[in-house]
Amino acid sequence: MGILSNLFKKKDQAAIHDSEDEITAVIAATLASIDEEEETVAAITAAIACVLGKNTGEFIVRNIKRTSEIDSLWALQGRMQLMR
Repeated sequence: MGILSNLFKKKDQAAIHDSEDEITAVIAATLASIDEEEETVAAITAAIACVLGKNTGEFIVRNIKRTSEIDSLWALQGRMQLMR
């Protein structure tokens, strides 16, 4: 009977409160990272608009990928030519 009573025992209120705090913390962290990503996309879009000399409404940023920071000057120049 001891096993069945453990299975159906109500959770301790402190444990429930702790798990709610953990869930709240995860949700807050997720929302903060989404806000950071939106700010990063906005900054990149603004930088592209400045380089191209266009309004942000004239183009759409569809995809942003990280590149290695150790690119050659040839690669950087080629990338700039593709954007213009």
